[in-house]
Amino acid sequence: MSLVRGWRVWRKALGRVDRRGADVFTTSRQHLSGCRSLATEAAATPGDGGAEVASQFAGVAGRYAGALYHVARRMNQMAQVTADVQRMQALRRSAPTLDKFLANPTLSRSVKRSALGEVMRAGDIQSPLVRNWLLMIADNGRLADAARILDTFESVVSAQRGSVEATVTSALPLTEWQLGMLRLRLKRRFFPDLPDAQVELKSRTDPLLLGGFTVQLGDKFIDLSVRTEVRRLKEAIMQQSEERRLE
Repeated sequence: MSLVRGWRVWRKALGRVDRRGADVFTTSRQHLSGCRSLATEAAATPGDGGAEVASQFAGVAGRYAGALYHVARRMNQMAQVTADVQRMQALRRSAPTLDKFLANPTLSRSVKRSALGEVMRAGDIQSPLVRNWLLMIADNGRLADAARILDTFESVVSAQRGSVEATVTSALPLTEWQLGMLRLRLKRRFFPDLPDAQVELKSRTDPLLLGGFTVQLGDKFIDLSVRTEVRRLKEAIMQQSEERRLE
């Protein structure tokens, strides 16, 4: 999706919300309830490869992404679901204000839900499963996490295909040997049951880290930077000083 088309889709969706208010999109409550039930079952059902991979991603994003993956596999809709998630991702990249709008805490859930419905319609999101999944995220007040949830779903799909992407940020450029060791450690820690999985590392630098590195893998964040260690040390010293003052 081109940048121009992405902006047009987003502006068109917002225009419809302005004209028609909060009722621009409705969905079958019965279908949505069924999606919720399957998502709950996904979290509790062992033995599904997708659910096991998704469990490696912590937090809200991992749970929602894993639920969609599990349900899509059970309903044999993985191809269409993955394609629609990719369309949403393309729309996000071409219209950066979309993420900011959905994360805006001053807007009501109904306004965000309406905008999301129009974006899905204009963006040609065809799968009822994806549409109701996104609306469920809206109804649960989790649209601020939508970007991370979508990113994590793609990570889950990549992991099941034998590849997962992680971003490592270091104060100084890492050598190929260091990247190789980090890749091996991440694989052993997060994917011990997937011997053929490949961890693809994107490397970037940030001098403000002072030293060490951080890793973003799906919804999991590992901070081993000197900056964080200095901050923690400073906080510990301040806490000790405060305790002594109160004695």
